[in-house]
Amino acid sequence: MIWHVFRLMLPSGWLSSVGLYCVHLVSLLLCLSALPSVSLGLTPECKEYLKDVAQSSSGFEVCALLCARPFRVCSSCFDDYAFAHNMFVNLKSGRGQVEKNCSEDLVSGDRVSIINRAFTYVTETWESGNCDNCLVVSKSDDIVHFKVAEFAKEFQTRAEQVFKCIDSHIKNESRICTDCLSSFSNLSNFYHGLVKKYEEKLCMDIIDIMNTTRVKWSDYGCSHVYGLEPEVCLYAWAMVIITIVFYFFARFSQKPRDAEILEGRTMREHISKMSVDSNSFRDQQELIPHLQPLFTIS
Repeated sequence: MIWHVFRLMLPSGWLSSVGLYCVHLVSLLLCLSALPSVSLGLTPECKEYLKDVAQSSSGFEVCALLCARPFRVCSSCFDDYAFAHNMFVNLKSGRGQVEKNCSEDLVSGDRVSIINRAFTYVTETWESGNCDNCLVVSKSDDIVHFKVAEFAKEFQTRAEQVFKCIDSHIKNESRICTDCLSSFSNLSNFYHGLVKKYEEKLCMDIIDIMNTTRVKWSDYGCSHVYGLEPEVCLYAWAMVIITIVFYFFARFSQKPRDAEILEGRTMREHISKMSVDSNSFRDQQELIPHLQPLFTIS
């Protein structure tokens, strides 16, 4: 029943293997919480806490699935992640009377460790998107709170300006590349600044927005408008210069060798010709005595 509820909530085609994994994991958590207390040896308060853990985990996982395309997990699901994260941390550390009483039974009470698996999945999903790098993180004793960073809001605003400019020129697409170039350049320059700062740890929300904007920009044939990076131009010119230098070096370094080969070949041909002429002259000298009787007048 739980599986069918999640399936109806998700758009068609979004049920990837990861999605199936998290849905099944949440289903197991909810099934555990629905079992009679006697069979698990849980007190009523631990059973209720287990339900809260399942709901916190499922809240983030459903949000992550619904925000997977376009990718807005970091900016849209940070409250759900904080709630799930803090719930797991309190349970594992035994903070509070309820958590302390239920920690051992819920966290280490079975070999399958479903609760630990759920916590690992939530954490890995969050960290794989580098979500902390587009949020302001407040952390105290492993309890976290988030809010969207100002630079992320600024980036979102600049991206919206590009899309608004493009949408306003739908009836005159030939002007998009010219009239919207300023907005696109502002967004692109801002993005490159973030890339230099965070390198490969840039928040996935921002990367996805930039990729989507570039695709839309190129759809109107504007890809040639924004210039190359200075580093790319430098590398290109360096390769051209190196190629030219190598060509001239190879050309002139081979010239003496070619001349030597040609000179040697000419000398051999000259000697060979002299040898042929010498043999011909010798043959003529040997032939004269034999011809003299023929010309003698009797």
